[in-house]
Amino acid sequence: MNFLKQGLAILIVAVALFMTACTQEDNGDCVPPAVEQNIIGTWAVTAGIATVEFQSDGTLVDPSDDLIGAIINNDTLSVKTYSISNDTLYTSAASPTSSNVINGTYAITKNECDKITVSTTLGISFDFTRQ
Repeated sequence: MNFLKQGLAILIVAVALFMTACTQEDNGDCVPPAVEQNIIGTWAVTAGIATVEFQSDGTLVDPSDDLIGAIINNDTLSVKTYSISNDTLYTSAASPTSSNVINGTYAITKNECDKITVSTTLGISFDFTRQ
């Protein structure tokens, strides 16, 4: 009889843990912080090659040039930064050895906990998905 009681107790605990885990996943109560804080971290870019990382100091790590990058006269623009103002993401890629620089602008159209949607000036939208 003790074996049956112990088995029932374990089953009840397992069901309770399962229900708690599902409730936490499915409740949808996540409220994203302001995009300036939410964007900090590593993200996959829709149709991108690798991930990009937005660091808290404004550094953009974009090794595959998924957001911004160029080579001008054999000068690689590898110093990348970002800023956010008025629901707009501004990116910049500069040369470490010359004054060459390019800039990009993306309208932030949706800020969710694990997904941020942006749009280019040509109206092409894509998502950042948190990694």
